[in-house]
Amino acid sequence: MELEKWFKLKKYPHIGLPITIADYRWVKKYIIDKEKISKHSFLPLLHKCISQRKFRPDKSRTDKTKTNRRFRIKGIKDRHIYFSSHIDSLILSYYNSLLAEAYENYIKPKNFNDSVVAYRKIPLFENSNNNKCNIDFAKSAFEFINRNKTSKLSVIVADVTSFFDNLNHKILKRQWTKVLCESTLPDDHYNIFKTLTNIKYVEGEQLFESYNNIAWVKRGVENNANKFKYVKKKVSKSCYFKEKNVVAYCDKREFLKNNLNLIVSKNNEFGIPQGSPISATLANVYMLDFDQHLFDKISNIGGYYQRYSDDLIIICEQQYEDEIINFLRELISLALRLNYMIFN
Repeated sequence: MELEKWFKLKKYPHIGLPITIADYRWVKKYIIDKEKISKHSFLPLLHKCISQRKFRPDKSRTDKTKTNRRFRIKGIKDRHIYFSSHIDSLILSYYNSLLAEAYENYIKPKNFNDSVVAYRKIPLFENSNNNKCNIDFAKSAFEFINRNKTSKLSVIVADVTSFFDNLNHKILKRQWTKVLCESTLPDDHYNIFKTLTNIKYVEGEQLFESYNNIAWVKRGVENNANKFKYVKKKVSKSCYFKEKNVVAYCDKREFLKNNLNLIVSKNNEFGIPQGSPISATLANVYMLDFDQHLFDKISNIGGYYQRYSDDLIIICEQQYEDEIINFLRELISLALRLNYMIFN
């Protein structure tokens, strides 16, 4: 049996027991039913804060470590990730495939089609079975510089601060509708829009503690290597989830009965959860007008523009540098915040 690409099983623990390949038929039947999805009640997301450690050399110190290297300054960057329940994740994955296809159809005839490179499968050449990678995208920028090596060029690199947290819901809805070529969002898409913009979540650690560190664990069946069962077991710490094969904090019925008080509502006009299967495609959908306006401005002065998610690169003659930066500031201030650097 061949599975659709959107049927991607998740292994992280959540509310409810995991979906398996054996569930494929009923899951597909449910998900492709627009009426059912328009009325589907999404479970709250599971929130985790992932801390990333970053190191850089301490240039203020002249002494060195025992290995004669500079002392390192440790910085920590927190990323707030939200995980959907297993069935909700598959719904979002399916609708991501629909929206990604609609986006590709919409952007294909646009003059900025080649400038948007994130979260897309762009063939190396027409009818190629291989797609471009980050090296190919970088190569195109260097090739532009090489073709214009007699000109005095400025390279402007910029990134959007807290990109997913700053997406305006009204703009997102308008762009989503535009890509689908509809006058308003269909009911099934609108239900997904609501769950992504009216964020409800629970803290993983709080949920774990509410059950006194007892979770659902996957265990093999004695004398049968092909079968397994789910049992409740005490796990001392959540950091041992993978080692202990934890598959769920609780089942859905338990949560609805005991834990509704743990739900946190994040009601505002901006932001979508980072980490959902559809978030990346929505980022591209959101930036449609931005890409069009910026590409037109850059191409009119013979420059180069490329965007990878929230990272931008603009190459132009130095005489246009201030003009482009002011235009970029004005354009992005409508919905987002910007950090940038310039190289001459």
